[in-house]
Amino acid sequence: MTRETAVAEAQRCLQCHVIAPLEGRTLREVDCKFCAACVDSCPTGALSDLATCRLGKPDRVVTTICPYCGVGCQLKLEVKDEQIIASRPDADGAVNHGQACVKGRFGIAEFVHHPERLTAPLIRG
Repeated sequence: MTRETAVAEAQRCLQCHVIAPLEGRTLREVDCKFCAACVDSCPTGALSDLATCRLGKPDRVVTTICPYCGVGCQLKLEVKDEQIIASRPDADGAVNHGQACVKGRFGIAEFVHHPERLTAPLIRG
């Protein structure tokens, strides 16, 4: 494939405007929140999440509520070897309707596996 063909194909791929038109601007210029909503809604599956695609298939998927802000967004956590490898918005979520913010989508594994995370109550019973 020539450079010109590759550039033309790359530009064509993002012309579906499922989320919002770029109109020749970069993702930062259109105030992209990097929430991966475009990955979730791409009708052809042409976009992929590089942060999790190399981790393989999960052993199981657990449905839960996002712990970040209290809105109550429903998420599907992908678990492999008892570690969360990915978090995806639940399409059946009544609150979030298949969407998740950047923290819900990409911050869950970091939050849960953080070494300073509280794992026991601080108040004595």
